[in-house]
Amino acid sequence: MSSGPLHLLLLEDSATDAELLGARLRSSGLQTQIARVVSREEFAAALERHWDAIIADFRLPGFDALEALDLVTARGIDTPVIVVTGAVGEEVAVECMKRGASDYLLKDRLARLPQALEQVLEQRRLRMAEAEARNELRIAHEETIRRLAIALDSRSSETGLHVTRMSNLAARLGVWLGMDAEQLAFLPLAAAMHDIGKIGIRDAILEKPGPLTPDERLAMQAHTTIGHEILSGSGSELLELAAQIALTHHERWDGSGYPNHLVRQEIPFPGRIAAVADVFDALTSDRVYRKAFSESEAVQMMRDGRGSHFDPVILDALLELVAEDTGSPPSS
Repeated sequence: MSSGPLHLLLLEDSATDAELLGARLRSSGLQTQIARVVSREEFAAALERHWDAIIADFRLPGFDALEALDLVTARGIDTPVIVVTGAVGEEVAVECMKRGASDYLLKDRLARLPQALEQVLEQRRLRMAEAEARNELRIAHEETIRRLAIALDSRSSETGLHVTRMSNLAARLGVWLGMDAEQLAFLPLAAAMHDIGKIGIRDAILEKPGPLTPDERLAMQAHTTIGHEILSGSGSELLELAAQIALTHHERWDGSGYPNHLVRQEIPFPGRIAAVADVFDALTSDRVYRKAFSESEAVQMMRDGRGSHFDPVILDALLELVAEDTGSPPSS
């Protein structure tokens, strides 16, 4: 625990009980600074500050610990709450624990309060350490995937920056279009893996400077299903989204795409976003068989595919973003 005093919020309408509780903590050797509140309004206001722990009497005039616990939960506050009270039924104690109480003590057993307080603070410390470890693992996982995607893209003569540019543009489109926040959190990294299936395509095809033969084109198109096979089935939400994008980012709005000739909303929304982002970056980047088009040229080429190649709503969002970046209004 911290070497400084513990900052405790005490919800208690009895001054006598509050003094007894403070004395019990002092006698145990714990250094504390206690702020006492007596009403719902005062408690709600006090939650704006940081507290090491909250100690709440179960029943106050017009307010009780269950409501206090609901307020803590509604604010998303990860502060341990210990409920103390006189004799009540077991059902009430169970309900307090269900609503997020860290411990429950009777007032005639306050001798256990210092130990209970130390225990809930240690449990919180362990939760925070576990969450930090999980976050570090997630960051390492994502960075590993990002580097692998860049390394794969670097097999071709184009730089590995394609996946970075494309995934960043996909994320911007997702934000612009109001994409679900949970999917949006995974979209940039999932989109970065859209071409992961090219690991199964021969270098001679990937690097060919001229047009592909029909057989070579079919082989190249297989990168969508190969990518899906690599990424699907893990149970990871991130990798399942990446598998969906890998499979569908070459589908077209009118059904002329591949591999499954999906039409309109049959194509998953993330796949439709990835299709627009991928083509725009491809057109504005140098390739082995051509130089990059200018942004204005790329925009016109993509506008010609509105409603055939691309979802019109997503394409319009791209035009808005390009116009915003260049400072010029999108042309119709």
